[in-house]
Amino acid sequence: RFSALRLSETEHVYGPLQVRRAEKRGQKPAPRYCVLGKETCVLTWYATASTEAPSNGQRPDGSCTIALADGAPATPDLFHVQSHEGEAFECRAASAEEAARWKRSLDAITSRAISGYIQIKGRRGWKRRWVLFQPLCKKLCIYRAQPLVAHSAGTFADAHIYQQPGYRAHGEVKWAARRPSPSQPFGFSIFTPDEGQWELAAPTAKEMRRWLDSLPIFDPEAAVAPTPRGPAGGGGGGADS
Repeated sequence: RFSALRLSETEHVYGPLQVRRAEKRGQKPAPRYCVLGKETCVLTWYATASTEAPSNGQRPDGSCTIALADGAPATPDLFHVQSHEGEAFECRAASAEEAARWKRSLDAITSRAISGYIQIKGRRGWKRRWVLFQPLCKKLCIYRAQPLVAHSAGTFADAHIYQQPGYRAHGEVKWAARRPSPSQPFGFSIFTPDEGQWELAAPTAKEMRRWLDSLPIFDPEAAVAPTPRGPAGGGGGGADS
């Protein structure tokens, strides 16, 4: 026999939500029991309309790692999330109070991220891109431009944060190391677990330090640095796209 999932309010936020993928606006939202890990940034949902937690033997219907979240003030029981893979979802709670409970946890997660415009080297040279790094899950996202927050969004038709085609790539960060050059004195490199690499450059020493203070820094005594094998980019075209 299976028991219910063991969930803790200190580690999770959980409960029933109506969930719909952004690209399926014509479809009716589906009832799902959702669980968000406050320290993992992972949102998992189960195909059930029950208000009780599913058993630990039930397989999830899906999951994603949260990169961005946005409320919809015009519709207080609604909020939107976007994954590090670029997928967007509309989530509707049973009440405005229940939605506010989810939004507080999502805000706590997204506020831990570091983001901003930075130069990234691609096959055709350096490009200015908007980058987001989440220290909790060590995930990095690259956008062509900063996502726009839809302050008055009530539907996905108005939720510009999820409509614009700015998402370029994503990947997990293993470590980072300073890599200055004559043309980019505030340059640094980010390595992925599969030995991919991004080369980045900040405009100032202060901005470089802001990024390096949040990134895991390479420790030469703990591991051997990988041999770079070209630009990383788990989910898109990277800086050149």
